Amino acid sequence: MHLATFPRRSLAIAVLLCAIAPLRFSDAAGVLKLQIKDRQTDEPVAARVVMIGPRGREVPVRRATEAGVGWAIDGQIDLEVPSGDFQFHLTRGPEYRIMTGNFQIDRTAEDSHTITLERFVDTQAEGWLCGDLFVDRNLRDLPLLMRAEDLDIVAVANRDGDGQPIAQGSETTRAADANSETMDIATDNMRDRREGSGLLIVDADPAIQPVDADAPSSLLFRNARDAPGARFVVENPFAWDLPIWLASGKVNGFALMGDFLQLDRSVTRVSNGRPATKPEYNNPLGLGFWADDIYHQLLEAGFRIPPVAGSGSGYRTIKNPLGYNRVYVQCGEQVSPEAFWSGLWTGRSVVTNGPLLRPRLDAQYPGYVFTSYGNEPLELQMDLQLGTRDPVDYLEVVYNGKVIYSARLEEFKDNKGIIPAFTFDRSGWVVARVVTGYEKHYRAAVSAPWYIVFPDQPRISRSAAEFFIDWLQQREQMLQKKSPEYIRSVAPFIRAARSFWDERLQQATVD
Repeated sequence: MHLATFPRRSLAIAVLLCAIAPLRFSDAAGVLKLQIKDRQTDEPVAARVVMIGPRGREVPVRRATEAGVGWAIDGQIDLEVPSGDFQFHLTRGPEYRIMTGNFQIDRTAEDSHTITLERFVDTQAEGWLCGDLFVDRNLRDLPLLMRAEDLDIVAVANRDGDGQPIAQGSETTRAADANSETMDIATDNMRDRREGSGLLIVDADPAIQPVDADAPSSLLFRNARDAPGARFVVENPFAWDLPIWLASGKVNGFALMGDFLQLDRSVTRVSNGRPATKPEYNNPLGLGFWADDIYHQLLEAGFRIPPVAGSGSGYRTIKNPLGYNRVYVQCGEQVSPEAFWSGLWTGRSVVTNGPLLRPRLDAQYPGYVFTSYGNEPLELQMDLQLGTRDPVDYLEVVYNGKVIYSARLEEFKDNKGIIPAFTFDRSGWVVARVVTGYEKHYRAAVSAPWYIVFPDQPRISRSAAEFFIDWLQQREQMLQKKSPEYIRSVAPFIRAARSFWDERLQQATVD
């Protein structure tokens, strides 16, 4: 591990590559007793293992829990596999080294080995908790899967938008196993993944009436008017109904990273939503940048909606481990699930599927609102801590959709990691982003925005409003193919969305 610590108001980087010396277990028997420990605590820990057999294919691990990619092991296991040479990859979420190695099985005697996993970043000690908001796993498996990925919080839907229950397993088992003070399995949630949709309603009050299977998704927003605690999260950032949802004013979260980012796979097409509008997005990294683009347009249109993330683990054909895409929330002095959920909705967060970015702007975490009461320019300094297992391609700071700072890691060495102060003279938003060199898909970390406010200078972008007006018009054209009954049911929401976006365009203060 390379660790460079720079002065205050700088970038502190912990870079960890996966090129470690492989472990070799020679002449082990048909049964290999494997124990996994944390190097710092010397205590057994759960982890996820991928076993590659002599033919180069992944092999199942008996008496382990299927984990999307690989198998979850609860600290120790007796591996019973056929004779031959095997490779393994062992990991425990993004804060630990990836251990790789190989061993041989020849069925002559028993052998036992211990592998120690080393944590190179401890975000919880810094006040962060991490969560996965899009999970479709059986409740009885979740505590182990969460421990194996070093994950604190998950949200699991217990019913669909049309009222159909979702099988989740034993509530009693879940309560007995979830014994960590920071572990929370939130289950009172509703999801809607029909054509044109992709919503998660967190803390969905039972009073929220479901909708018919062929009813428009926007009915869920209307049905939740008597459930003030319900939080609407856009699970599908490309959903055709997105402009309609935004016009309702009830969206509480936006999935900047979702099940379109899958471990070791490249997803290049939107399956249920608006395709990417730029040719440069037609590549394995494209959907990640397309989601980023949509989110920037949303911010430019005047919304303050925090980003969220989730893996989709367990949903249909999604082969993601739990927490592959996750959101880290800065909890402050009270590191608890309650602080996580509160901080999530206020945007004290970073979303990631790899790099561990912990940024501050003028000593404030994301979500903070800087106000210039005298309309004087604000000079603010950014400092960052970054841990990563992937080589970093570049780091950026984005202000109102424009990159105001960009550098590769080599440039930080030349500048001793110091990031110049920024001068802000107009209202808007700021995000920090780290993009890795991973080639199969977009692997990055993105902060929630900080907001800059000059009281007499609200920011609404004309081009952003036009972006969503064009999206809405395309959606209307698609709806013309629906039945007359459906068109009548969706018409009030379309009219309201048209009125909203026309008004937002008239309110524009910048191009």
